[in-house]
Amino acid sequence: MLSNTAMKIGVREDWMASANAARAEGFSREKVEAFFPELFSEAFCQTSLRYEELLERRVQMSVEGYIGCCQAIGNADFSENARTHPTQPALVIGSDNDVITPPDIVEDLAASLPNGQFKMIESAGHLPCVDKHMEFADLIVSFLDLPFEVHAASTGLGASSLGIR
Repeated sequence: MLSNTAMKIGVREDWMASANAARAEGFSREKVEAFFPELFSEAFCQTSLRYEELLERRVQMSVEGYIGCCQAIGNADFSENARTHPTQPALVIGSDNDVITPPDIVEDLAASLPNGQFKMIESAGHLPCVDKHMEFADLIVSFLDLPFEVHAASTGLGASSLGIR
């Protein structure tokens, strides 16, 4: 299962510029607030009780850890590997409002995999596993064709709460 990713994300120079800016300036709340809403749907940003917690975690993120991520993503290009590996079925999830990995490049990844299956989550940003977690979980459960008991546990609907013994 791959979510909101691509064979190559952006250009190296942009990732290095972002790393250099973080090194020079760190993370102020103001800087994080300028881009953080792009990671989620507008509805999540306005209504989720978790949004503020996630925003604060991002402000507290390690600058060195962020720089390492920028370097790794900037240097990554899996264009050649994707065509030959993996050969097992792969669910590739994209989001229609993702500005970091737009749907077209996520769908290109799915198309390049021998057994890739692309699914779109509507009205979600870059992190649908947070933003639209139930839809995200349902896609995975359906893809894996898991039995009801596993799906029920992932949704918090245990057998006992449904009257099943």
